[in-house]
Amino acid sequence: MHSARRTTICLPTSRSPTFAASRPPANNYASAFLPAPYAGTAVGSVGIPARDAKIPFIANSETPRDIQRMELDLLQQMNREQLADTGPDHDLEGRIESFELAFRMQTEAPELQDISGESEATLKMYGIDDPITEDFGRQCLMARRFSEKGVRFLQCSHTYKWDQHANLYRDHSQNAHEVDKPIAALIRDLKSRGLLEDTLVVWGGEFGRTPTAQGSDGRDHNPEAFTYWMAGGGVKPACSTAQPTTTATTRSRTRCTSTICMRRSCTCLGSTTSGSPTATPAATFA
Repeated sequence: MHSARRTTICLPTSRSPTFAASRPPANNYASAFLPAPYAGTAVGSVGIPARDAKIPFIANSETPRDIQRMELDLLQQMNREQLADTGPDHDLEGRIESFELAFRMQTEAPELQDISGESEATLKMYGIDDPITEDFGRQCLMARRFSEKGVRFLQCSHTYKWDQHANLYRDHSQNAHEVDKPIAALIRDLKSRGLLEDTLVVWGGEFGRTPTAQGSDGRDHNPEAFTYWMAGGGVKPACSTAQPTTTATTRSRTRCTSTICMRRSCTCLGSTTSGSPTATPAATFA
């Protein structure tokens, strides 16, 4: 059902790795139990608009490309000799891979972030012509462009403003206005280009809000009931589960994680119905 190129696009609503609202060198991008080459790359930083967000140090105007290649070849030879002497070293192996990736990205990445070739209709569809939707619209458009080039995992983050302990109706209405159009455009654009079948779009947040008010117009944190939705990637459309109780929510979280991993052809850490881990291998990626 899926081709070898599978992409996952996450659209979190707060405090997560992102194209334009990250906080390097936060540890949000580490690869955990996976090898170092799987660590994420932040594009931009806190307070930088999406239109100005760039991959750091992507350009080198001082050294010609052929000289850079010679320098890198020498460095990589030294690194591999060190690796041969020391034996397996995930950090060094990751550094070798990252140097090669960085060299390739100097050519590819600037073009990826240049949206001047996009049609006026596409820019309008993502809301880039509207100051309210422009910032997140650019992130979603970047997600489509990166996906087209085979980037396997992308994450766009809107803002911290969803943590509404007060003024919930006013501020959530504004937040929804800022993201609804860009997200709809991303899904529509992926589908029109034949990418949605192999691209799993996941929308989620940090946690839900309590059903009772906090103050006159707010909601407190509620980790036992929160909303995620998915599109594309082979998931069944028009299917939902909603059981906001402690046990049921644990099961729902397990099903959610398992669904994501299954659609991405990997085996997740198993769990019992109580949520406790079993001895299932942590991850096996196809």
